[in-house]
Amino acid sequence: MTLIRLIRAMPQLAVRASRVLAGRCSDPVLGRRRLRRPAGPGWRRGPAALGDRGFLGWLGRVHATTRFTTSVCTGSLLLAAAGLLDGLTAATHWGAAGEIEGYGATYTPERVVRHGRIITSAGVSSGIDMALRLAALLADETTAQAIQLYTEYDPQPPFDSGSIAKASPEVQQRARALG
Repeated sequence: MTLIRLIRAMPQLAVRASRVLAGRCSDPVLGRRRLRRPAGPGWRRGPAALGDRGFLGWLGRVHATTRFTTSVCTGSLLLAAAGLLDGLTAATHWGAAGEIEGYGATYTPERVVRHGRIITSAGVSSGIDMALRLAALLADETTAQAIQLYTEYDPQPPFDSGSIAKASPEVQQRARALG
């Protein structure tokens, strides 16, 4: 219900959203391919999409038609595998830093990185930061701030170990075991 209200209030933020939310895209530019979010167990062990030349080509064709192409977490690996991040710095989950460099991008620990129409964000929480920046680009800063207020996005984490640079070796080891 909340997403629907935001879409009604700001249709420019919801370009093709109804078709994507339905899980299948019927737009002739995008084709009839399902859109899936790579995550969860098994993603780090070789997702088929990274080697699927048809999918990666499709991603490149879609990028040519977008106002912005964005990724959250290890979704940037798909953009890199499609050649969209060649020679660029990119954010991704710290656990995929070496992998993204194998696809021609340079890893940076920044939470959000923008290169023209391409915006990458690191882990899941930085995806919220990226979404707010995107809202400001598509609408304006007041609208982005209103979204931030509406969602009560006011991070105050109980610990200061939310980046690889801040986490102790013990926390890093435990986090690797979780992934």
